[in-house]
Amino acid sequence: MLFRLINVPFINVIVWLINVTPGHSAAVAIILFTILIRIILLVPNRHSILNQKKMQALQPEMNEIKKQYPDQKEQAQALMDLYAKNKISPFGSCLPMLVQLPILIALYQILQAGFGNDTLQFLYPFVARPEFINSNFFGLNLAAADHTYILPVLAIGLQLLQSLSLMMIGLKRGQKPQGMGLILFLTGMTFLVAIRVNAGVVLYWIISTIFGIAQQLIVGRNRVKLVHSDAVVNADRASTGSGATEPTKKVSAPPTAKQESGKSGVQLTIRRPGK
Repeated sequence: MLFRLINVPFINVIVWLINVTPGHSAAVAIILFTILIRIILLVPNRHSILNQKKMQALQPEMNEIKKQYPDQKEQAQALMDLYAKNKISPFGSCLPMLVQLPILIALYQILQAGFGNDTLQFLYPFVARPEFINSNFFGLNLAAADHTYILPVLAIGLQLLQSLSLMMIGLKRGQKPQGMGLILFLTGMTFLVAIRVNAGVVLYWIISTIFGIAQQLIVGRNRVKLVHSDAVVNADRASTGSGATEPTKKVSAPPTAKQESGKSGVQLTIRRPGK
């Protein structure tokens, strides 16, 4: 069921791209396929970047909430209220990765099976069977693992750059980034996977990461509106005193009439002659 739902459409898209690319290059087809997927995911990825930017900007307020509410339930409720006010999804940054996971698995299975009769039998009637397919990419077989480690090293280098640039979005000057250990762990896991899967999947990951870095640079410039938490507002009031605002001085307009107050408290207006 999942094979026909995910793999079969991808087989047809990739083979169609192979047919229209010069030299029937599988590498060019994978690159175009990756760009197509990233274009489809433009909106979810944009929300994910803005979500991360808001969370980084609100990190000091989250720390303040943890100080204000030592009770775990109250702390969790205050954090959820802060997320809701700023329209933040705690798991929003993971959504694009979860969406791409079945795509990576499908691409791995397609390249692992090859483009023989067992694969091409699932072509739609309007997709022509290619006469030949060039599966080489600068001497690398896209259907096999890259034992030169060139593509895996490039993949983890770009992933580390993307993770660091995403982590820095929304940080204020002097604010330390959070989650560096997790980023290094995920980068190491990516390398272990990249040296075992076929090179075509790693090529997809490289192009997808480059596209993601470019989108982060563009979307990261957008300003986000933040709604501060009640805990932080109360802390600011406490730091300034009782929280009462200083009364504003009333500035009167230039007098056109001389005003005097009587003993009864009623103001009398005495106009000058000729006025």
